[in-house]
Amino acid sequence: MRNISAWAIKHPVTPIVLFVVLTFLGIVAFIRLPINLNPDIAFPVVIVNISQPGAAPTEMETQIAQKVEGSIASIGNIHNQQSRITEGNVFIIIEFNIGTTIDRAVTDVRDAMQPISEALLRDYSATGLTTDFSYDTDHGPFLLEGIPALDLLPAEAQYNALHHKASDTFDKVDPVDAKADAAIVGMVTYVMADLPQPIARRISHKEVDEMLKKTGMYNYLTALGIWKP
Repeated sequence: MRNISAWAIKHPVTPIVLFVVLTFLGIVAFIRLPINLNPDIAFPVVIVNISQPGAAPTEMETQIAQKVEGSIASIGNIHNQQSRITEGNVFIIIEFNIGTTIDRAVTDVRDAMQPISEALLRDYSATGLTTDFSYDTDHGPFLLEGIPALDLLPAEAQYNALHHKASDTFDKVDPVDAKADAAIVGMVTYVMADLPQPIARRISHKEVDEMLKKTGMYNYLTALGIWKP
């Protein structure tokens, strides 16, 4: 190390040139670094929601929440877990370790709950379990502010098979569909922007609240803290 330092002091031009070159390359690399202001991120979180209208919070805790929490305790890749209990509702928010796919997380929870599922269904006269529940994080914030949003309805079979997976690469895109989608969105946006009156008004906080209750999203988004009545 002393020899290198001594050599650099006696021959300062080479270290200075090397420093300038590395600095230049670093600046160029930083400028060309791709940045996505709205990255498409799937958080490995599973929500278990069990409803029993009219049941007291203490009953929901002892007869439902504790049983569910005990059944999912065997899952090894859980990062954090929270339970929120209100009158007639149990919300258990399960956050998995980063890198766990949503499909894997849902499967793990469903398999862990299988031993108690039949008993819960029988005790509460339920007809079955479902994992059909979603919240579109791309347009959700706009909708919760009452702002109308435009979206394309994807082909569900292909969408669910590829979305948020390593196989979701550009070669899967149908060029004809992509061009048609771009043309439709561009045309609709242009026509809407050129209208003398807005095609839809911005709805109030109260109206959004009523809409969430009608669609069944109210309890879910409230428990997560995303919606504040």
